[in-house]
Amino acid sequence: MTARNPPHIDRVTSDLAFPGARKMSQRAGLPPQLRQRIRALGPTPKTSVEVLVDLGLSDVEIAQYFGVQQTCIVSLRKIWDIRRPS
Repeated sequence: MTARNPPHIDRVTSDLAFPGARKMSQRAGLPPQLRQRIRALGPTPKTSVEVLVDLGLSDVEIAQYFGVQQTCIVSLRKIWDIRRPS
C-alpha cells in the first residue's frame, strides 16, 4: 500500500492532512510562547479547548491532557474568551 500511494501517506501523516492546518487563524495575535505550545492542542486548538471546557474539565485537567502548562490554557481561554458554562 505504501509503495502505490506514498504522497497520500505522507500527506496524512504530516501536518498538512487538514487543509487549514498550516495557518490557523487562531494563532493570529498570540504571544510567541503560546504559538510554540499551541501545536500540542491539535489542528483546531480553539475548538479543542472549548469542547473540554464545555465537558467540565478544569484548566489543570485540560493542561494535563495536552501536556502543556496550566498557564497556557488559562491564557488561551482569556484570549479566545472561552468561559465556563453557567
